[in-house]
Amino acid sequence: MESMSPELISAITGPFSALVLAVGLLFAIGKLLAKWIPVIVEAHMQRFDKLIDSHDDDRKLYQNSIQKLSDRQDQMSLDIKVIRDAVTK
Repeated sequence: MESMSPELISAITGPFSALVLAVGLLFAIGKLLAKWIPVIVEAHMQRFDKLIDSHDDDRKLYQNSIQKLSDRQDQMSLDIKVIRDAVTK
């Protein structure tokens, strides 16, 4: 078996082979990302939609609580007016 020539060793270990290796790795990583990014984005969007729904429910509860509080305050104002009118007569 012949020993490898210095030119062949230089070509295998030189900048061109590093470039080919880097491009190959970038291509492989790109294919992997192209496969998984839509899955990750879809999962993120589903979690975001659940968060929005949860906030909508919280907002409805908050509005309902504020409405009840306002109704109670209106009733207390009427009660205070009745008391004030009875005291000032």
